[in-house]
Formats: sequence, C-alpha cells, structure tokens
Amino acid sequence: MRRYTVACLYERGRVLFRTAAAALAVFFVIQVSGCSQDNREIEKSILSQDQSFRTVIRKRDLLNAELVSLKAAYIKITETIDSEITALRDKKARTRKEYLASAEKIRFHFQPEVRKVEREISDIRRRYDQKSAELKQIEKDANEVGSLIKRKDNLILTDEEMKTWNDRLSELSARKSAVLSEIEKMKRELDLNRQKLKVLKLK
Repeated sequence: MRRYTVACLYERGRVLFRTAAAALAVFFVIQVSGCSQDNREIEKSILSQDQSFRTVIRKRDLLNAELVSLKAAYIKITETIDSEITALRDKKARTRKEYLASAEKIRFHFQPEVRKVEREISDIRRRYDQKSAELKQIEKDANEVGSLIKRKDNLILTDEEMKTWNDRLSELSARKSAVLSEIEKMKRELDLNRQKLKVLKLK
C-alpha cells in the first residue's frame, strides 16, 4: 500500500507540469496501480487545472450510466433465459417420461402377437429336433438291413426271409422320404415365422 501511495504522489506531481499528461496518468493510476486516493479528489485536482476536461468527465459519466443500464438489461434478459431454459429442461424430462410410458403401453398391447409367433417358432424347433432324431434312427436301421441283405449268401437266408428284409428296407425308405418331406416343410415354416417375427418388431 505504501508503494502505491508514492506512485500516486508521483503522478500528482506530473499533473502540476502538464494537464493532459496528468489526466492520462490519473486514469492509469486508477485502473492499474490501485491508488487509494478518492476519484472525486483526483477529478477536482484535474479540473482545478483544466476546466475543459469537465466535458470529458461528463461524457464518461453518461457512458458509465449507459453501460450500467446495458449490463442490468443484459443480466435481466439472461436470468429470464436461464429460467426459460430450466423450464424447458423440466418440460423435456416430463415429455420423455410420458413418451416412454406411452411407447411401453403400445408395445405391451402388441406383445401377444409377438409371443404367438415366438411360441410357433419354439414348437417348430421342437418338432424339427424330433424328426431329425427319427430320421437318424431310420437311416441307422436302413443301413443295418442293407448290410444284412448284402450278406444273404453267407447268412443262408431263405426266400421268405429275404422278402421280409426287403419289405423292411422298402418300409424304411418310404418312412425316410416322408420324414425328409416333413423336415423340409418345417424348415419353410421356421423361415416364414422368423420373417414374421422380424417384421413384427416395433419402433
């Protein structure tokens, strides 16, 4: 603080020698050095030496008043905007909550249709697995019967026994064709229901 006072006195000394230079020095001291001397006293000192500077001071006062008014208007507007922003954020949150609730309600009412297709897919898969296991067993039995028929001479099978095994092989072949047909049908049904499930997805 003592250093600042000395600087102020130094600037005041310059005022005595040259008015214009003193005015600039005073503004510098006020704005930069943090001089503790009262501005009114400084202004009086300047005006005692240069009355023409009063016009500049009045202009400054008018501009300061205008700036204060402008800042007050700015603060008021920003406060209003901040209030509106807060209100809009609250409204947005409420709107989102309402939207999610309505969307969930719509999806809930449509769920039976989706579950119906999902159950159909599950049922087809179950039947498909059963038929696949049945096909595997038929092929196993057919291979065993075919191997037996090939060894007919070694086994010394009678004509009646051969007829029985040939009939058995024909039966297995027919069952295999029927099961394959069913499996292919189930594949098409499964693909169809998967497509149904895909198009039933809501937004």
